[in-house]
Amino acid sequence: MVRAGAAMERMPLSSRQWGEGMLISLFLLAAQVENPTTVNNQSLGTAEDFHTAGPARVCISNVSIDLLGGEHAYLQYSGIHRGIVRVLGAEGFVDVTLGDSWRYDREEGELVYRRGRSRYYRVRRGGEWKYGLFTPTDYSDGVRELSADISGTAILGNEMDLPMVRRITYSDSTPTGCVRHYNYGWDVILGDAPLEEPVQ
Repeated sequence: MVRAGAAMERMPLSSRQWGEGMLISLFLLAAQVENPTTVNNQSLGTAEDFHTAGPARVCISNVSIDLLGGEHAYLQYSGIHRGIVRVLGAEGFVDVTLGDSWRYDREEGELVYRRGRSRYYRVRRGGEWKYGLFTPTDYSDGVRELSADISGTAILGNEMDLPMVRRITYSDSTPTGCVRHYNYGWDVILGDAPLEEPVQ
């Protein structure tokens, strides 16, 4: 049997560097992901249980996130008032947070993108750049409300963010094409709705 270290020594330098690079990348990815939790910090399972590799579409409630190849999505939190999906890429992570306990009440910041009735605003809050996805909802009487908060280490606060931000969309009905589709809220906590919807 050849020891792993000995096999590594016999690899061409470029192959060895590639392997070391992959290990470093995997370590960095793992360092940015925690096991998903719910209320009172109760565990929902392991991060790998809720992992999706791109290219794929991951959804939470009415919001869909289109992953590119090389990106990875993980459910981070599903509670009473909010749900979070974390997307990891080469530039860091982006958290897509849905909920009603943290909303800013009005559209603020710089309007950077429009899609249908949705508006995307760039704003600096608490010392960090983030984006607010504002849309009319079933209960807002046509007024746009914050449907998703987009933040994280990969958000730079400039035009380089837009390719990622544009891949996060709101649907008036249940999103389609989802590889994974998560829920949050009282119905999930009480067992009246599944944490994860079955997909076709």
